[in-house]
Amino acid sequence: MLARPADAGASSYCRDRLAAGGRPASAPIVVLADGHADRSAPVADRQGRPGVVVAVGQGTASGASADPTADAQADAPATVSTTGDLATVGRTVDDYLTTWSSSGYRPVVCVDSLSGLFEHGTIQGAYRFLYVLRRRLDVLGGDLHVHVNPRAHEEEIIRTFLAVADRTVSFGDGGPLP
Repeated sequence: MLARPADAGASSYCRDRLAAGGRPASAPIVVLADGHADRSAPVADRQGRPGVVVAVGQGTASGASADPTADAQADAPATVSTTGDLATVGRTVDDYLTTWSSSGYRPVVCVDSLSGLFEHGTIQGAYRFLYVLRRRLDVLGGDLHVHVNPRAHEEEIIRTFLAVADRTVSFGDGGPLP
């Protein structure tokens, strides 16, 4: 699912997805790949349990690294810094997916943004990262949404990534377009 991150409607849609629509035992993960992204919304499920922010190529906000144990959800949102290498980012996210799903949590992942993935790898690498992540979440019964500004990329590139998405959500005037 793709939505432009700058739109107010996309931000609200993202918060709703991260809260997992009220489903119990959810575990939100934000892959913050865009160094310019504003992640002011809290990363938490409907019960207020915090999730994890995986900051790609950035220092940690708290100065601490997080352990992907199920108990990590009991603390404030952890910010884990990874290198810009998308394979390392994928392994970091997968550690949380594996641990949380084996503890009964349903993972919900936001990638903010596709442009940020391009900054840390190739278009092919970003596609491979999202393809593997999507397939992994399908197996675990989780959800994935990816933010993208379609005006920032050639239409052909956007069409390539639509194969990873099950639908596209666009926003105009703060609300979803049909």
